[in-house]
Amino acid sequence: MAIYVDPPPPKKRNIRKRTSINEGLPAYMEARPRKKGGASYRMRLQDGRIIPLGWNLDEALQLYSQISETGLANKKTSLEWAEEMHKRHSAGAKQRKIEYTLTEADLVSILDAQAGKCALTDIVFSTYKPEGARIRPWAPSLDRIDPKGIYSAANCRIVCAFVNVALNEFGEEIFFGLLEKMMRRVAREEVAAAFKNLGVFRSPFPNGKGIVSKKRPPKTDK
Repeated sequence: MAIYVDPPPPKKRNIRKRTSINEGLPAYMEARPRKKGGASYRMRLQDGRIIPLGWNLDEALQLYSQISETGLANKKTSLEWAEEMHKRHSAGAKQRKIEYTLTEADLVSILDAQAGKCALTDIVFSTYKPEGARIRPWAPSLDRIDPKGIYSAANCRIVCAFVNVALNEFGEEIFFGLLEKMMRRVAREEVAAAFKNLGVFRSPFPNGKGIVSKKRPPKTDK
């Protein structure tokens, strides 16, 4: 099942030009006057992209709301991601003197094969960047399966930037060890909650072992 991390709503900071025509509009939405009268509306994203919203204010506000609520503003097409990654990783590989044989078409193919999700966590890629953060944690990043190998279609997978940073810093053993412990804890809590719903008052996993006890009936005064 795909996991999409829905980003929190952006802080209400004004990134528009301070003109009277923009008064009363939501953050990231701006109006541009038309020569024939009226205005055209658009949404300016944090990464510089602009989404046209039309000329009718009511329809523009409705479309703005839909884009904000569904997280579409934080997504890119496979080609857009591929162009961005190819430029960044090819330059980095050249600087580190690592052979790079990937093309933008190769990256699009990998992204489509992964359905636009991280190869390890199943998180959908997003442009969202927390305030003050150095990187966009859910943006796609090239990871070499064999760290000593080259950048090729056969030796690369695409993961979230956050995951790639963790892998580069600590390696797969620590990263997957952490995930395993988290999964065990979640499973233990889910099982304990299920037993509680069945009338069990004692956790089935005290220190990893234990006997399940049935809930005792309440005492009644005679």
